[in-house]
Amino acid sequence: MSIFIGHYNISFLDYWSIIHFASGLIVGIAFIYFKEKLKYLQKIKKFFLFGFSVLIFWELIEVTLRTLKYITDIGITKPFSSSESYLNIISDLIFGFLGFYIVFLIFRKNKNTIIKN
Repeated sequence: MSIFIGHYNISFLDYWSIIHFASGLIVGIAFIYFKEKLKYLQKIKKFFLFGFSVLIFWELIEVTLRTLKYITDIGITKPFSSSESYLNIISDLIFGFLGFYIVFLIFRKNKNTIIKN
């Protein structure tokens, strides 16, 4: 086990990396599904801006729930009881974005637009 792989919530790569990758796929697929109703998602810059914002927002929720765990004993904070290293937070964002990017590559129409139905 090293700083690169293995240590839960410390290393760059742990089993939560798979979950964050899958969450990036899910966010990307949701954006593709809703792009007709949310026209701004058809522009690539906005697609990535909002996608990355969702992933960052989730990481902020995780940090907030970990902080709340130290302040109170609310039941929802139990899965977030351990601390998380900055390296692991960054890797969570990278793996989430990687999943999101793969969805983009699959559904890209051209260099400026996401594929239309």
